[in-house]
Amino acid sequence: MSSTEVPIKHPESDNIPAKVNKAIKNCLSIESKLLDLAVNERSVTHKVAEYLQKEFTNYDVDCEYNKDGHDGKKILSGLDKCKKGPTTNDEDGRTVYPDIIIHKRDSSTNLVVIEAKKSTNSDGGCDRQKLEAFKSELGYKFCYELILYVGTDRTKDYDLNQR
Repeated sequence: MSSTEVPIKHPESDNIPAKVNKAIKNCLSIESKLLDLAVNERSVTHKVAEYLQKEFTNYDVDCEYNKDGHDGKKILSGLDKCKKGPTTNDEDGRTVYPDIIIHKRDSSTNLVVIEAKKSTNSDGGCDRQKLEAFKSELGYKFCYELILYVGTDRTKDYDLNQR
């Protein structure tokens, strides 16, 4: 490429954060009863994934997807200091189950990863560590920490922090 050529940019790339936020906002306003009832985190992330799929029709949106091609999805760092996490006998890394991902199955196209946590639960920063590893080791372009305000914590629906 010569110095005057402009690299081709993916047409969606500028809209990805806006599309993620729109899907989550729409989901949690329509499905707010899930937050009122403080249901299991997986129940909420499943619904959020349904709304994300409507925004990202050219991608696969999956919850707790544990594959990288045909192999298990592993990260080498980011879980060392976490008090909890998957218990595996992995010798080359730790198998991970991201809460929500937007990707192309059976490829190396990893677009968005979201780690969600209810406001009533604390993970001691483990989700942030995992998100850093998802970005550096698995090539996710956009990494988000989603805090879901539930039950008596319902001063708002959510916080979405890009990492």
